[in-house]
Amino acid sequence: MNFLEYFVPVTMISDMNNPDPITYNEWGYVADETGLGYYWHEGKDVYVVTHLASGLSVADLASEEHARACIEAIAPLTGWTQPSKVLLALSALPNQVQQVVEQITGVKWKSTKRGQKLVQIAREVAEQAG
Repeated sequence: MNFLEYFVPVTMISDMNNPDPITYNEWGYVADETGLGYYWHEGKDVYVVTHLASGLSVADLASEEHARACIEAIAPLTGWTQPSKVLLALSALPNQVQQVVEQITGVKWKSTKRGQKLVQIAREVAEQAG
């Protein structure tokens, strides 16, 4: 898989009580023809795998090697070039991504109420975007 340096769109929900997203671009890498990319998030000290069509985060990983491995593993799971509204409707996809991240990192993900709320807000934002 080829990774090209490029701007990666980012959509952030910074406040749980105000779900209006903040969008901006980060310099990072885009995986050829996958609909996925990643960038370094300095404030969180992680590489963020991102859905390029929406800018929504797919996974946070501690190393660039893990970010690339994650993209290579999840790219075949679905058509990531589709709008986030379509992807967020795929109920099995989050668990599949979680399993990939756990296999790559060797660390079990813990589901949190905040994480579940962010997924719900992401679904609402995607629904409004059409």
